[in-house]
Amino acid sequence: MAEKIKSISLGKLAQNEAFGFLNDVSHQIEDTFSVFPDCVNAFRLAQKAFDDALKTVDPAFSAADLTAADHDADMAWSGLNAYLKAMLVHPDTDVRDAAEKVYNVFNQYDNPTALAYATEYGIMERLVGELKTIPADVLNKANATAWVNALEAKCANFIQMYSLRVQDKATKVTGATKTARLNAISSYGEMVTTMNALLIVAPTEELTRFATHLNELISTKQTAMKSRKTKAANASVNPSAE
Repeated sequence: MAEKIKSISLGKLAQNEAFGFLNDVSHQIEDTFSVFPDCVNAFRLAQKAFDDALKTVDPAFSAADLTAADHDADMAWSGLNAYLKAMLVHPDTDVRDAAEKVYNVFNQYDNPTALAYATEYGIMERLVGELKTIPADVLNKANATAWVNALEAKCANFIQMYSLRVQDKATKVTGATKTARLNAISSYGEMVTTMNALLIVAPTEELTRFATHLNELISTKQTAMKSRKTKAANASVNPSAE
């Protein structure tokens, strides 16, 4: 039996968190389905209305800069991938061996550049972290230091921009945005209910893959919520703790 989509209490999230999560779900739908199932259309419309309501609050917002930052990070990943593959046949044995060590770390993860933002940059952060553990002399011998640093910088730039975008535009609450948010959350719940039924009676490869990726997003969000709750509880016990 296909994996069921887990539940999450979106109503407990702050507006910026709810928007960020629903926006990632919307991106995941676009990344997964070649033809949108009927059950996602109401959610996509409701999420677009939520996004439009927030744009009305902040009409100066544009996704162009965010898209450009994502493109830069994708190109940094693709450039490093192509470079390391080329270095695997370098005529100098020492360079070739060093490049192979770097590529073995890099190649642990499949290409993440077509995934939803939260999934992609979760993978990118783990990848960069592992690449940075490679000894400097190995990176230098493979002439890969600049490439790894570029990937780290481009990913960090996107993550910062994405966080600011979500926070700046989604912390502004009006009657219209509140209504749009509640409608989007309700439509999300109805979509998940329908998808879980389909996963039982008529599962497809795309639907199963979407459920798996969505559960990863939910787990990430629930971990963050739990961590924040624990931190708040500790702070109430010991207000002087950092």
